[in-house]
Amino acid sequence: MLALVRDRVGLLGLTLVGLAFFAAIIGPFIAPHDPTEIFGDQRLAPPSSTFLLGGDELGRDILSRALHGARISIFVGVTVVALAGAIGVTLGVIAGYYRGPLDSLVMRVMDTLFAFPTLLLALVVVAVLGTAIVNLIAALTIVYVPAFARIARGSTLSVTSEPYVEAARSLGVSDFRIIRRYVLPNITAPITVQFTVSLAYAILVEASLSYLGLGVQPPDASWGLMLSTGKPFIELSPWLSIVPGLSIMFTVLGFNLVGDALRDAMDPRLRSREQLSQRV
Repeated sequence: MLALVRDRVGLLGLTLVGLAFFAAIIGPFIAPHDPTEIFGDQRLAPPSSTFLLGGDELGRDILSRALHGARISIFVGVTVVALAGAIGVTLGVIAGYYRGPLDSLVMRVMDTLFAFPTLLLALVVVAVLGTAIVNLIAALTIVYVPAFARIARGSTLSVTSEPYVEAARSLGVSDFRIIRRYVLPNITAPITVQFTVSLAYAILVEASLSYLGLGVQPPDASWGLMLSTGKPFIELSPWLSIVPGLSIMFTVLGFNLVGDALRDAMDPRLRSREQLSQRV
């Protein structure tokens, strides 16, 4: 965490991520209006003292809907990445540790899923399961499991080839204890970086699916859905699309910046180069 604060890029990313989580957690409680409440006289209204960010095509407060949309986007993103990370890391560690036929079976399934474009695979799963938040989470979880599995497997193969793991095996230490004590702590760094990057893309894919009508459904507020409904009025009332568009952009940018800073902080090669340059 200290390394992120010292890094200007990481600090900017943390600030953007912090604002996104603040909007998701506190936003609905400080929203000036109900996100579904309709004010007939505020239809397509420009920003004013009544609606600070203007009104949408039905006369609903854009600020209130953006704050509630942050909760949905962050909730879906965190839930998806947590589930995908748990499943993917488990499969990857098992495949990398035991190898053999089990490794081949698991990774061929992961490779098959990984071969499909992310958005296309999510579209297929949502189309089959139906449009609901639970189905959306399930679809995105399936999409992001292979990335975690591949990283966990590669890191596990590297760790299990170390002499201290071979020594633990020769002493009769159980597989579970070796994985818990030696493998998992040593693969935390790449998994953490993948977590932040996947979280950014999960929010982006959720917004894309909602934009296409396969994600969050009206009257619930979602950044992607707000972009979709504001598209016909982009020339007349651009704030309908600008607000959710900027929300998505800054949130995704924040997570990507945090991921880059974490990668730089956790990579020993980059740290050694930085220390060498400081000495010079």
